[in-house]
Amino acid sequence: MSLPATEVASLPTHIRRRDGVRSPFDAQRIQSAIRRAGAATGEVAEEEARLLCAPVIKVVRGGRLA
Repeated sequence: MSLPATEVASLPTHIRRRDGVRSPFDAQRIQSAIRRAGAATGEVAEEEARLLCAPVIKVVRGGRLA
């Protein structure tokens, strides 16, 4: 059973940066940030960064983790 189109959450099309500039939303930037942080600590590899990005995107869409 699917939700009506009016109830389906979607990713934002734009974000507002800390300096106030409006920029297109890019989920790849989230994955890249996770990958770079993991590389700096030696805790997260490329594939793990991709997998960790999925729950972040779910929360951005308005979902819940639990």
